[in-house]
This record gives sequence, C-alpha cells and structure tokens, in this order.
Amino acid sequence: MDSVKKAFKKILKDLKVFNKNLNYVISRSNELGFILFWDIIWCKIRYGVTSNEYRIFEFYNIDRYKRNTFISKRRYEFLYEKLVNKDIISTITNKEKFISKFKDYLKRDVGNLNKMSFKQVEDLILESKHVIGRSKEASFITSYREYDLKDYRSPAFLAEDMKNNKDYLIEKKFNQIKELNKISPLVLVNVVSVYNRGPEIISSSIKFRDNKEIISGYVDLNSKCIIGNFKTEKGINYKEKFEGFEIPKLSSVIETAKLLCEELSELRWVEWTFIIGSKQIYLVDANIWDDYVFSQIPEFLSDNEGLMTYYKHI
Repeated sequence: MDSVKKAFKKILKDLKVFNKNLNYVISRSNELGFILFWDIIWCKIRYGVTSNEYRIFEFYNIDRYKRNTFISKRRYEFLYEKLVNKDIISTITNKEKFISKFKDYLKRDVGNLNKMSFKQVEDLILESKHVIGRSKEASFITSYREYDLKDYRSPAFLAEDMKNNKDYLIEKKFNQIKELNKISPLVLVNVVSVYNRGPEIISSSIKFRDNKEIISGYVDLNSKCIIGNFKTEKGINYKEKFEGFEIPKLSSVIETAKLLCEELSELRWVEWTFIIGSKQIYLVDANIWDDYVFSQIPEFLSDNEGLMTYYKHI
C-alpha cells in the first residue's frame, strides 16, 4: 500500500513539474500550447530529455538536428556506463587514495587526523594557525571547512572539533592568486578531460560557495574568460556578473589536467579541480563530471549546439 502511495505521489509531482515547464515554454514560444505539449512528450521519447531539460535547453527554439546534439539524462547515463571504469572509480571517490596517487600534483601536504600523532597535529596547527579540514569521501567544495586557532582554547580543542565534524583530512590554509579574490575568497577552477586515444579538454568552469550555496560560472577554453551568467544550483542567475573576466594561469591548469588524464586513462571522463595560487597551481579534487546540463545552457554555447556531437566519435 505504501508503495502505491509513493508511486501516486511521484506521478503527481512529475505532472506538477511537467505543467510548470509547459507553462514556461508556452510563455516563451509562439507555438500553441497543444503543439508544445506533444512536442515535450515526443522529445522525451526521441531524445530522452525531461521536461526540465526541454526548458533549460530551449528545445522549443531549435530544430531537430541541433536537438540531437544535446546530452540528456538518459544519454548521460549511457555515456557514464561506457566511459567510467567502476573498478577504479575509488581512486577519485576515496580522497585518501586520490591524495596518495596524485601527491606530486598537490604541491602541499595533506594529513589524516586518524593517522597523525597528536604532536604532528599540534605542530601543524601551531605553525599555520589557520587550517582546512574536509571529508575523506565528499568533494572539496562541499566539505571543506576553515578552522582558526584563535577560536579555540588550544590545538587539541580544534582537532577534536574537526573529528566531531568528521573532517579528518587536514592541511594548511593557502591563499589563491589575488585577481580571483574579486570573485570570492576561494575560487575552484575546474576542467573536464576525456581520454580518447589521448587526453582532450572539453569544458572549463569555476565554482565557489556563497554561504552554503554553490555558484557556477563557465569559462571559454579559447579566450580563457568567463562567459554568460553565474548560476546557482537551481539554475538561477547569480547576483554578481563577471562575464569577460579572464581566469589567470588557465593554460597551466589545462596542461596539468591533460597529464592527470594520461595517468588515469581508465576513467575516461573526469572533472579536475584546482586552486590557483600566486606562484603555482594546486590540485585539490577530481570527480566524475555530472554538470552536463548547465554546460549546455544556450548562453554558454555557440550556435546552441550541445555536447553529443563530440561524444559520437569516442
């Protein structure tokens, strides 16, 4: 009985989302609502797009050729099966394994509170005064937390707080290049690599946190500049605009990502995350890329063409 209720609630929720998206595209299109209703259903069958994707990709404005260039949720799942080696994925999902494999690219020491002596932890905190703690499983951007010694009675209390928060990975706080402070005190620069008879870079973005909300902005690989509006996780335009802002040292980030891609070619589809310092770039994270929807928002694309054309030759 409970399963029937859950199924019924899901149907109602899906219908509500469908109706909301239908009303949105009707307000943006010159087509009749009846035609758009059936077009959304047809696109679900033909291209695997949800009504949300139909709205985000602006399918009501583009022809069938361009529609066929977009990666939908269904197509993403198919690509995930083809491009991701499940036997080796823990190399990046387990952050301790990741740190161990790519220690030469980190350009800094990252410790584990459970494997360090109290003296090692105390010396690190006393020397730095300001440290970063984060999870062994979650991504850097979602789990990092800054700890300042001045907020605690002693290093022991700071370390205990980190353990209570399950922030077992500890490192010294390091400063990013000053130019990026205009955007946020901590900007993560991401590039997506695909291994196809060699490393290729297909996308670049930046992310930062505004309180607990993650903000994304896309970067043109040719100009190295931010394009379009920053977006919240719900796809809403962020309050600040930085279109045309050039990301410093992006060429170095891209070249490093290609080297990393070569070393982990078993995972053919990876998003590498860096922090750009004044003297060098720091690798901080890697994950299987899942931001495929936002990367295909028309304002980020030339001529409204998605990514599927690229993947067809892999």
